[in-house]
Amino acid sequence: MRPILDSFPWATRLHVVPEDSLLRYPFEALMPNPDSFLIEKEVDIVYYTSGRGFTDYRGWEPRDLYAYAPISYGVAPDSQIASDFRKQAAGSRFMGGASPGSVLDSLEDFFSWLADSVRSITESWKGQTNLRTRKYACEEAFKADMAGKPKPSVILLATHGAYDWGDDPYTSSFVAFYGANALQRGRSENMEDGLLTALEVMTMDLNGVGLVFLAACQTGTGRVKGGEGIFGLRRAFHTAGVSELVSTLWSVPVDETMNMTSSFFSEITSGKSAGQALKESKLRLLRQDGKLVHPLYWAAPVLSR
Repeated sequence: MRPILDSFPWATRLHVVPEDSLLRYPFEALMPNPDSFLIEKEVDIVYYTSGRGFTDYRGWEPRDLYAYAPISYGVAPDSQIASDFRKQAAGSRFMGGASPGSVLDSLEDFFSWLADSVRSITESWKGQTNLRTRKYACEEAFKADMAGKPKPSVILLATHGAYDWGDDPYTSSFVAFYGANALQRGRSENMEDGLLTALEVMTMDLNGVGLVFLAACQTGTGRVKGGEGIFGLRRAFHTAGVSELVSTLWSVPVDETMNMTSSFFSEITSGKSAGQALKESKLRLLRQDGKLVHPLYWAAPVLSR
């Protein structure tokens, strides 16, 4: 990067359409100098799934926020709750009329603090919010919410994610919802399996959604096809109509990722763009305790269009 930056000292934004293995590398973690990372320079970095995304990008304004924190994966969702969500698929804008206080049941799981963190994000949001956690954060609920109109401008998914290197990158890339483990052992009749795959995302209409933040592992990776970019969740969300996506390039540490997520949404509510917000949240983690932190802990989330 050194010769490129030296040739364009006035550049304030780097648009990246990576190819092959570079699709799995965070450019922010490059070191133009021995003692600093590229992210520390006054350069914003935006990734594109393909070159076409550069011209197709549509701006957006933060209004309402839908947030999901499933927490529990070993207990299958109640069939009646799932049925109710399916019936609501063509209903009102905020399905079920859920509010942060009404959907939070007892938080006794190991990751209970994750729901508290997501709830804090929704409580500080300036627009309308719809928070779902535990049994209310099932796959049926998400699909019912996304079937409503108009679409939320921002979606936050704080959950497990994976890309298992299967033959089809669209069926082997997924994020998990409530009860996913239990549903894999034996799915109830007419219920979803708890895993939202890239293939399912591609069939959804997410036009009007400005930003999706995937606080989950490996959501930005997938299968690389020469000349065509990366195939997986990242491409699926953009194909469905999402303007900007924050996804991760590897399995991320929970504490640092949720701290970065909270910082990101705080920056968004203060008026920052998604790119600026992600950069500031990374820098805050990078510079904590007055020492440089290894990119493993902060570089995985990337912004794509």
